[in-house]
Amino acid sequence: MPDGLSGWQYFRLRIEGNFERFFWSPDHFTWLVQDKSGVTLELGSARDGSGVALESDPNNANHVYRWNVVRQYDPHLEAAPPSNVAPRPVNVTAFRYATVDGQAYLTDIYDTPPASDPAGAPLSAYAHHTRLIYEARPDTTFSYRRGWATKQSQRLVRIDVASKTFVGATDSARRLVRRYHLAYDPNFHVSILNSVQLEGRHTGAETGGLPEQEAEAIADTVCTPVTCLPPMTFDYQHVAPFDASGNAAGRDLAGYEGFDERIHSLAGSPDHSVDEELTDLFDINADGLPDVLVTAPSLFNGKHGVWFNGAEARSMRLPRTQSACSAYLAPMPRRSR
Repeated sequence: MPDGLSGWQYFRLRIEGNFERFFWSPDHFTWLVQDKSGVTLELGSARDGSGVALESDPNNANHVYRWNVVRQYDPHLEAAPPSNVAPRPVNVTAFRYATVDGQAYLTDIYDTPPASDPAGAPLSAYAHHTRLIYEARPDTTFSYRRGWATKQSQRLVRIDVASKTFVGATDSARRLVRRYHLAYDPNFHVSILNSVQLEGRHTGAETGGLPEQEAEAIADTVCTPVTCLPPMTFDYQHVAPFDASGNAAGRDLAGYEGFDERIHSLAGSPDHSVDEELTDLFDINADGLPDVLVTAPSLFNGKHGVWFNGAEARSMRLPRTQSACSAYLAPMPRRSR
């Protein structure tokens, strides 16, 4: 057991792969995950009390649903710790969250503490700061999965990356290095990511970047061809609306997909329906398309029947010249008691 973890519960993966060790605190508010290189993740409440990243029942803090990452550090410890204090990690990355409508959102990442006081420096002295900015989303969803009500009401719209200058003092302001703008398709109710655009520092000198101001925020900017690269855009497939007569139609509800009211024939349609007791959908050949499986050996020469889904998703592909079924699968043997 690592030092200072007396009374903690120790876990390992049943099927080993990453060779990680897991430790759970006696109060159940903190998880420690340590990999084979010695890098440690703290989830939930930081051991030094510097931060809390728990998602808990608002009426009972002991009911924890999720432990988010709050700190990460490597095995290097301070050489001369204060009196009666155990050596503390010096290469720390700290994570901070904001809780909105019962759900936590990552808002800040701090890394690279100053060499003069790496273990005890405040977050304002860390060299690098990544800030995530959110906005209210139009497609809010509700959930009671945790045992209490939560809403997913925010979406990411900007990421600011700021750093201290190379020759600046540890108490100097961090300055904007780059900024990412995220835009969503305004024509749809759901939050569909439309573009990501990278904004630079606006100047060649690192001291010319916009400084962090009150609450470590950086002033808003507007992208121009000089300050921003062309956006990376994303396109999505949408339903082409038609009426029952086959005529092109429009979307009945603004912000939502239209309806294709035409009747489509399915080529090679199976002779069995999924509402039958022995028929269901399974991806037999692992191609991402659901196939029709019939577990009725009496109909298929003692085996199971399967119709493989076609690549066009509107036909059932028949790779063999069989009228009854595209393939046969041998049933699983029964186990004897």
